[in-house]
Amino acid sequence: MSHKSKEQQLADLSYLWTSGEWTLHCSRHSRARVIFIFPAGRPSPEELLSVRALVPRFGESPTSLLKAEVGGLAEFLVGEFGGIEAHRLKSAARARGLEVRTEDASFERYLPVSIHGAALLIEDEELASLAAEEMRRRGVPVVSHEEVD
Repeated sequence: MSHKSKEQQLADLSYLWTSGEWTLHCSRHSRARVIFIFPAGRPSPEELLSVRALVPRFGESPTSLLKAEVGGLAEFLVGEFGGIEAHRLKSAARARGLEVRTEDASFERYLPVSIHGAALLIEDEELASLAAEEMRRRGVPVVSHEEVD
C-alpha cells in the first residue's frame, strides 16, 4: 500500500473546487470555557461547597476527591459549555459568591456538500482543513449557519 503525501491527497480532491458541483457548509458552534477563580490562591471551605453544589460530578463524590482535584488550585476549569449553559452556570456561581471567568471556545466546522445533497466526510482533520481552505480560496460558495448549543 503506498502512502500519498498531503499535497497528492489534496490534488485528488480538486474536483471539489473545479467541478462546480460543490458548496462548502460552515457551521459555527458557540462554546465557552467556564473557570472558577479563587482569589486567595486556593478555595476556601465555602468555595469548595459551592463548587460541589455546582459541578455535578462532585455532587455525589467524597469530599476527599473534591479537595484532591480543586483544593490546591487558584483556578478551576469547570469545562466547555454551550452559550446558554455557560451563562446559567456563570450566574449560579456568582449567586453563590464565586468569581468566574469565561473564555471563548467557539469553533467552525466545514463540510463539502454536493449540489445533489451528498456530504463528503474527510476523516483526516488536517486534510479536511486543507481542502476547506482551498475551496474557500478558489471561490466555492460557502453556506454558513450558527449552531446554538
